[in-house]
Amino acid sequence: MRLLLVTIMLLVILGGELKAQDKIIDCTNLTECNIIAGETVKCQFAFDGRVKNFTCSPADLQILEKNTGNSSPKEVTIQFGDPGFYPVEFRFERNGNKVFKYNVTFKVGLPNSVIAAEIAHSDCTGESGAIDLSIDNINSNIEIESFSWTGPNGYSKEGSEDIINLKSGLYTVTVKYDYAGYFTSSINKTFEVKQLNDLEVNILDTEGTACSGDLLYLSTETKGGIDDKTYSWIITEGADTNTIIGASTSFEVPMDFTGNKKVRLKVQSGVCVKESKPINVNIHKKIKTNTITHKKEKKE
Repeated sequence: MRLLLVTIMLLVILGGELKAQDKIIDCTNLTECNIIAGETVKCQFAFDGRVKNFTCSPADLQILEKNTGNSSPKEVTIQFGDPGFYPVEFRFERNGNKVFKYNVTFKVGLPNSVIAAEIAHSDCTGESGAIDLSIDNINSNIEIESFSWTGPNGYSKEGSEDIINLKSGLYTVTVKYDYAGYFTSSINKTFEVKQLNDLEVNILDTEGTACSGDLLYLSTETKGGIDDKTYSWIITEGADTNTIIGASTSFEVPMDFTGNKKVRLKVQSGVCVKESKPINVNIHKKIKTNTITHKKEKKE
């Protein structure tokens, strides 16, 4: 088996500096250890006395520094650059020719950074999102076994690498894999599908005039969305707001409306909602006219 990049650093007990990303593991009685490629691991070995000789096998493991301290535990910091199955023997020869040997098999798994995706966000239909998944930079020893998805509102999908017809929300994939028959493991990653509002709503007129009780016609423009749209008009004056259901270019002005109003067109298309900028509309009170009929008297 080809041994991939391994960096081993033997730290002086009193002088070694623990990095924030180091994972500390007591390897004294450990036989197997699961870690992630690229993860820095500090192995500790509990025994006292100065070490006069330290070796590590396989022989091509790089030793950067010997531990010559007297205190317990002794420490060896390891970082495996690639996934794999690594049986390692740590051999400490203490003064007095006493030898301490520790055999630990490192099962180095995939980092979740190998999971990538192209995301298509949902439009006004509300269920048009998609995630096109890819697993990058893995070697031939790794066999992907399964995909499992979870998402909002109880969403779940088994066996599919890619998923479609998605609402907005967070979707998590769990990828199970096998490394050359030596071990199985899994990684997961979360992706967000967003809700895009692709509506554009405008009132083209700069102002309007109408009488109460009449239809007010305005030139409007609606772009995007889906065919099924509803239109409502929002009329405000100061703190007062009224909403009237109407058509895309008109609505009936209530009889009790008069004065200067701010008018906006609100359009809902599927799950998308958009409002236009307001314009000023002057509403006049409609004057009722009385018609008088004169009956001509017939002369005899």
